[in-house]
Amino acid sequence: MNRKTAGILGALVICAATLAFATPYAVRKFAEAEVDRSLSRIAWQTTSLVRRGDVTVDVWSWTVNVASIEIIGAGGETRTEIGRLTIVRPSGSDGRMTARRMILDDVKAAGPSETMTIPRAEIRGYAGPERGLTATPGLNRGAKSQADLFENLSIDRLVAPVVTFTAKSGIRRSVRNLVVSGMQDGVIGSATADAITLTAPYLPRTDPDAPSSLLISTGAVRYEQLSLPTLWRFRDGVKDEERRSLLKSASIADLNVSLTMRPGGRFSASADRLDVDDVALSPLGFELSAFDPIATGMRFGSDATPNEVREQLSFTASLLRAASFRKVAVTNARAQISSAGEPQTTFNLGSVQVGPYADARLDTVKFAKAAYEEAGAMKATLDAGGAYGFDASGVLAYVERVARNEVLLTTTPTASEMLKIIPRVKALDAQALDVWTPDGSLKADRARIDLDAPLDAVPQNVMVRLDGLDASPPADSAAQKWIERMELDGLKGSAKFSVTLDPDKNALKLDWLDYSFEGLGAIEASGSFADVDPVLAVASGADFVDKFSAIKLAPFKLTLKDGGAADVLLRRAAAKAGEPPESFRESFARELQETIPALLGPPAEQSGVAAADFIRDPRSAEITLAPRKTDQTLLDLIRAAQLGPVGLAQVVDLQVLYKR
Repeated sequence: MNRKTAGILGALVICAATLAFATPYAVRKFAEAEVDRSLSRIAWQTTSLVRRGDVTVDVWSWTVNVASIEIIGAGGETRTEIGRLTIVRPSGSDGRMTARRMILDDVKAAGPSETMTIPRAEIRGYAGPERGLTATPGLNRGAKSQADLFENLSIDRLVAPVVTFTAKSGIRRSVRNLVVSGMQDGVIGSATADAITLTAPYLPRTDPDAPSSLLISTGAVRYEQLSLPTLWRFRDGVKDEERRSLLKSASIADLNVSLTMRPGGRFSASADRLDVDDVALSPLGFELSAFDPIATGMRFGSDATPNEVREQLSFTASLLRAASFRKVAVTNARAQISSAGEPQTTFNLGSVQVGPYADARLDTVKFAKAAYEEAGAMKATLDAGGAYGFDASGVLAYVERVARNEVLLTTTPTASEMLKIIPRVKALDAQALDVWTPDGSLKADRARIDLDAPLDAVPQNVMVRLDGLDASPPADSAAQKWIERMELDGLKGSAKFSVTLDPDKNALKLDWLDYSFEGLGAIEASGSFADVDPVLAVASGADFVDKFSAIKLAPFKLTLKDGGAADVLLRRAAAKAGEPPESFRESFARELQETIPALLGPPAEQSGVAAADFIRDPRSAEITLAPRKTDQTLLDLIRAAQLGPVGLAQVVDLQVLYKR
């Protein structure tokens, strides 16, 4: 090697050494400038004070480390601190930042009402606004709200071993092993957590009987298609927004609730699984944080002013209006209440399914295997049941009017308004009901109520059905003594009836009524009343009296089918009179045959004969009652009944038809 070649090689070595030391320094300076530029943009666009610590760069992996980032919002109401931010292969263009990987250590974000802490979080495949994720309206054309910023956020995967939220009200929430996957434009593809807990001082200590603390915990949790933009629009009360999808599905395992009570007691509840499908939200009418002062006042028992009461009503109504869902299902739910000096109460439910719900209308509530027990006082089981077509939209609309101060808090709704306010339900159903108390037991194979109840009127049809009734009163009760006198083992039978109101004709009709009891017999009935004002159902005072007095009588038909009751009653009456049963039966039949025409006149002679035939050989008798005058009222009938048979004969005609 000649001298010239050696000199060139030496110069290259010196140059390489110089570059090896100079390049990291230059890159670090460049990275510091880029970090400062980004932080300055965040500071300007969010009107925040931004500070940072040292910036270091690993050239070979193109990793930037920023220590001690602090962002203080305008007025000091918000503060975000990041102990260390690590960004692997960052890049940015057109106001967006991307990174292959990000690690955040010791994160603390404090707001006006809540503080979030994350000891460590790792993000892979980040793409989001270069300006950060805090919106300041009016300073950015592409992000009018926090929700708009989330719509520009995408993440392949986020892992946070622990996330904690602590509210100034004392409520604390924590999430363990949070994993977020496939977030695109602010919508999380899936999110899971091993456990979630919530603790809270529940109600004011000034109330000696109030619960003192609350604990809620879960096992594994999973969310599918959770929309952060929808959640933040709801939270921030964005105006003029329609309801949007929040969540496709969620499942929560091992849900537990525990409530300690003063002066000594405990409420606990648990469920093996909770599932929620297709939840949608529209924004509240105001920012969620605006309710914090009201909630604090409620919690500490402060007397609410009329304006605060309207704010509470507004918040409640806004929540009911904002949310909708397709289904909520709970599996194997259990609850228990115990307190000093009181019997322990337990409740178990095999399953329950609720939904769809929207605007205070709940389509279906179905449950199975329900059991309730109050130690030593009551036991009840129900194999299955449900409620269908529940509609409280009238109540919700009225509450909204009160919240807007269109109706005074002290105003009592009129009868016509009550027709629109009262909640409706289309059907109630219960199967295999079994109730026990020290006062007796009651069983029923099935009980069902069906109602046709328009929103602006009283129910226009009510059908009630009770099958397989088996009632056993306590041993020394009057009911049990009556059953023994009737020579029955118990009260067993069924009942059903249907009532229809014709609002156009103001006619109330008993379509059919059918009572049937073993060992007694059966009763069937039908009839109607005229001039029935539907408002009567909610009227009061003088208005009620006027409307009730106007009700007119119409023909009423009653069919009696004896199943043993007539014979028992006649034998008992004969024993009381000291006469042989058969002679007493015959004398009573003759007396009845003579009395009916004496009261009602000669046209009733055939009815007297039919009534006597029924007494001699109880089979079936059809009784028809008809008003003597076309304008005879129900009030006339009630007054006449107080005078006995003679009074009734002045108001109604009686026709009896005996059937073998």
